[in-house]
Amino acid sequence: MHAPLPPEILSRIVHFTPPGPDLAHLCLASHALLAPAQAKLYHTIHLSEPHQTFSACTTLTAHPRLAALVSSLWVYIDPRRTQHRGALPRAYWDAVRGALTHASALRSLVLFDSVAQHTWVLAPPALPFQLAEAKIKFLYDDNVARFLHSQKSLTQLHLVDHPEPLNQHAPMLPPNSLPELREYEGPAYVAAQLANSPITHMQACLSRPYDRQLPRLLSCIPNWPRLRALNILNIPNGPTGEDFPSETTNLIATYAPHLHHLGAIPLPIMNRTPIHRALTRFPYLRVLEIDLQAWLPQPPEHLQRTLASELRVYCPTLEVVAMWLPQQCRADWHVDQETHEWSFCMWHGQQETLWKMA
Repeated sequence: MHAPLPPEILSRIVHFTPPGPDLAHLCLASHALLAPAQAKLYHTIHLSEPHQTFSACTTLTAHPRLAALVSSLWVYIDPRRTQHRGALPRAYWDAVRGALTHASALRSLVLFDSVAQHTWVLAPPALPFQLAEAKIKFLYDDNVARFLHSQKSLTQLHLVDHPEPLNQHAPMLPPNSLPELREYEGPAYVAAQLANSPITHMQACLSRPYDRQLPRLLSCIPNWPRLRALNILNIPNGPTGEDFPSETTNLIATYAPHLHHLGAIPLPIMNRTPIHRALTRFPYLRVLEIDLQAWLPQPPEHLQRTLASELRVYCPTLEVVAMWLPQQCRADWHVDQETHEWSFCMWHGQQETLWKMA
């Protein structure tokens, strides 16, 4: 009779087995390999097709021991793998809810609903986990607010961008919510509820009414002394084309002069002096995102280089000037610290999230 292999050897066998069919077969190879192989097999689960999701979540619901092995769960629809569009049946979301109620070790959750309505899936109580990361495509309602309030260890949160409800009051988070949250991406009206979180990186998307959302968001900035990166999307232009961008940049310079990243400021075609003046007040700024989508005609390459050089005159610490152009294009201009020459790369569609890298 052969002596059993030491646990260290078993762990190395599992470690070097790639995820997929080989790992599943390893679960059947020997009783000694079953536990470590299952732990790796169920650690991270990506579910992107409705039938696959329903089957996997039903299995996790029926076997709580397996659900307790899941650390990262992605539930979404990949249009390349299915032709399904629109709302999914109640049975689908019942299965997802059942899996979540047993996933006690879950630390990362990506949960997308194509119609953004089935928020009851997240409604506490009976969810045993404390997340570190969450990316949720649901409307922000009482269920989502209560769920977020229950998450005391959450450090990264991404909510889908959607307008603030105008005919009713948006749900409010209690003041002691999300005590560990450092990175937020989502609607600006939710961001304004995070004044007591230790935010370091933020991308907030404005929606109407701008005259209410923007001042409310800016008033929270002094509560985030460790803020390093701030991206505000959809900053409107004022009556003269410069009012809101220049006033917003100036207020941010007053409240958070220590920023390393700032965006996405609409750059006026004329009279950029107020923007220049505000930029002189950022002694540590390395990356600036500017919005040029309203420019007609669009600036050619040589004019983009000139704009980057112009902005760096007023903010000498700048290393990258990212210029947003129509059709979700972005030109990232980088300056060589020795030669002071500019070079650029063009992004189409999917871009690096510069604000997360600050």
